[in-house]
Formats: sequence, C-alpha cells, structure tokens
Amino acid sequence: MLHDASGRTITSLRISLTDRCNLRCRYCMPEDGVHFLEHAEILRYEEIERLIWVAAQIGVTKIRLTGGEPLLRRDVAAFIERSVHIPNIQTVALTTNGLLLPELALPLRRAGLSYLNVSLDTLHPRKFEEITRFPALQTVLQGIRAAQQAGFPALKVNVVAIRGFNDDELFEFAEFAHAENVELRFIEYMPFHGNGWNPNGFLSSDELKARLMERFELHPCKNAPSAAAKTFEISGRRGRIGFISAVSHSFCGDCNRLRLTADGFLRPCLHDNIEIDVKHPLRRGASDDELIALFQEAANRKPDVHRDFLTSTEPDSADGRAMVKIGG
Repeated sequence: MLHDASGRTITSLRISLTDRCNLRCRYCMPEDGVHFLEHAEILRYEEIERLIWVAAQIGVTKIRLTGGEPLLRRDVAAFIERSVHIPNIQTVALTTNGLLLPELALPLRRAGLSYLNVSLDTLHPRKFEEITRFPALQTVLQGIRAAQQAGFPALKVNVVAIRGFNDDELFEFAEFAHAENVELRFIEYMPFHGNGWNPNGFLSSDELKARLMERFELHPCKNAPSAAAKTFEISGRRGRIGFISAVSHSFCGDCNRLRLTADGFLRPCLHDNIEIDVKHPLRRGASDDELIALFQEAANRKPDVHRDFLTSTEPDSADGRAMVKIGG
C-alpha cells in the first residue's frame, strides 16, 4: 500500500488526458488563455497505462480521468476499455463538460466507464455563455440525458458556486436534481493561477446548505471518510445534493489522491506547486521499482493541509499552473 508522511493511504489517481478544452470557463482558464502542450509533450496512452499498472500494484484502486476536456482525446473509449481490465483497478470515472456526451456517452458506458461527472454551473443560456465563453448549454443538457439513456449507474453534476453569479439558482438546481434524478454537487469557488479569484465571490457550503434548507428537508447520506462531497437526500424527492467544501472545511486529513498531469508530472496536492517528473524516467526505460519510488516520493511530499484561502494574503505563485493545466 502507498502511504504518505501523515499516514494517509493513497488509493485514488486523477489523470489529466489533455490540457486542451472546448470551453474557456473563467474559473479554470485565464482570460488571455494558455499555451497548450505540443503532442510530443503529452503522455501517450501506453505510458499512462503503464503508470496505472504500477500504481495499482501499490494500492491505487480508483482512476478518474480529467482534462482540460478528456473527451477531446482521440480513442478515449478504447483506452478506458483497456484501463478497466488492469488488475486491482475497481473504478474508472471521468469528469467532462458534457459537450461531446451526446455522441460518446454510449461508447463510454460500453467501454466499462464506471460513472460520470458533468460540469454545469448554470441553467440559464446567457449565464452559461458568460461563464464558459460559449453558447452551448443545450448541448450539455443533451449530453446529460444521453448519459442517463446509456445506463450510467451514477451521474453527478458539478456546480461551482459563485456569489453574484449563480447563487440565485440554488432552488432551480435542487429541482433539476429531482427532475433528472442526478446527484448535484456544489463546489466551493477556489483560487488558481490566473483565474481572477476574489474572496467576495466565495460562497461557503454552510451558507448554501442553510439556504436550501429554507425550502427543502435534507437528510445526510452515509459518506466515505475520503469522499470529497458530503451528500444529502432531499425529502420526498429524487436525486441528491452534495457539497464539496475544500475552502471552508478542508478535507485534507482524509485526502487519498495523487494527480498525474497531461505532461507527466505527479502532483501530490491540487493547491501546491510540488511536482515529480515521471515522464522522462518512463521514457528512459525506468523499471517498475523505479516508478514505484517516484509514486512514493510524491506521497511523501504530500502536504498535511493547503493554506487558508480566505485569510491568506499570499498571492498566486508566478510559476503556478492554471486549473486547465492541472486536471480536476
């Protein structure tokens, strides 16, 4: 098993398949864009599969595929089909903006993808275009319904909650969870390099939950300690409501994740610039034991806790990555 210096057991690996995206969400990508990686800089599928194989030998059981937008990567369904058969891997999930789901939902399900997370920050076309810089709300909604028709057992919709932007849609989102029978998860707005984060836009999960309980009765579900979201059933209704409180109630103490960037760096923490190069050792012919040692180094360097974003005056690091370059 893979343990970090704080005794946390690492069982989850989040893999960015690409830094490219077909949206330009304001909380993810800087206003002036980013320099996308050249093809040769990105890990090849066979390299990613090798790293998954190695990670599975030391206790990783869950893989989440992210981007950028992972569905932009060619032949992603075939890659998923191979990944689900790697020994000890129990779950392969994927986070998407949903634009390509109308065509790909069924192939992804047939490939063995365990479940999907779809990002959707507003139910209003004008606001969708404002936050993503593209007029594509109806396509995302079609993608969610295509995923339901494909038979995914768990479909989660992620909403980044931003005061003054979508906090007037809380009840609409709860109704959406009921109508579509999905788990709708509110994610606290977090700072990343170049995303113009302002504490005034922050909306805590506690406030969100209190406002929702003015109209709905929420009952807590049984949540795994390492689960990022704390979920609730809505009395008398289908669907669930979840809250991811990385800012107001850090869950670092139970974090069981490492991240692999599209260009081949293990990242121990989403909010820290520590990175361990695995691409170049891999391409030089590193043995499994050498790669395991790099995974252990990443675990050993995993911080106990990230800084308090609401009270810290520390600016974004000049060499930090934009969210689209990390992978969610």
